[in-house]
Amino acid sequence: MITQVELARLAGISQKTVNRALNDHVDVSAKTRQRVRELAEQHGYVPNQAARAIRSGKYGNIAMLVPDNIFSTYLPFELLRHLKKYLEPHKLLLLLSCFSDTELADDALMSDILRKIMCDGFIINYISSFPPELETILHKFHLPYVWINTRRQKDCVYHDEFEAGAALTRHFLDLGHRRVALVHGDPNFAANQSKISGFVEGLKRLGIAVDDVLIRRVDDEQQNYTGGLIATRELLTIESPPTAICYVNDWLAMGGLAAAASAGIDVPKELSLIGFDDSFMSRQCHPQLTSVT
Repeated sequence: MITQVELARLAGISQKTVNRALNDHVDVSAKTRQRVRELAEQHGYVPNQAARAIRSGKYGNIAMLVPDNIFSTYLPFELLRHLKKYLEPHKLLLLLSCFSDTELADDALMSDILRKIMCDGFIINYISSFPPELETILHKFHLPYVWINTRRQKDCVYHDEFEAGAALTRHFLDLGHRRVALVHGDPNFAANQSKISGFVEGLKRLGIAVDDVLIRRVDDEQQNYTGGLIATRELLTIESPPTAICYVNDWLAMGGLAAAASAGIDVPKELSLIGFDDSFMSRQCHPQLTSVT
């Protein structure tokens, strides 16, 4: 791999000038900067990021911390794509780091890991309860961070799941439905709890009584297609089945579509379904799944 010293020899200038040219310093002429960049590209020059970090105090990386439990995070492709799009103009790379709750709560382990990750800040993607020790560790290292997909007192970006849950209910009630069901996962997850509360509030706003028979929780390990399939089959066999069903995620809703199809029920003529997340997969279903984002 070619070095700045070798680039300087090829360009007939000092290594210091090469360094300043590669970093677009205005005290180096545009002609010289262009010549150095052309030589760097021609010979495959790659900056020494470690050395650059020592000089600037910046690593050029942002790390996203996610739990290793799929139900404790929300990580759609669109989220990653937009994060990458935003970071690129700032010459920042997105790193993905996955840890268990035990690891995140281990002061010694996380202290060692945080030293090795070498990043300028963290995005913490957690939708459920998280180890409180994690925040203490981040504060100890004076590392900038922002939470996404969870509500915090500050430094957070999240969906308004409460109003979204109310919107799901209102959508069906506006269509004339009065037997509206909800299929959800663990209510201890903040996102699920907000959607459930919003669903109930949506009914109350229009004077509709909450029927507990129409609210179904799936097992923790089945907050997916299988869970939606099982819960929907159960709902369709009760004495007065729902005419519309809300799901807290699209995977559950796709299971609901399958359950309706296997029962010979036409969606949306005989049964209306709606998911949450507006995921790519929701647009590949037949019939296409209506989903809230």
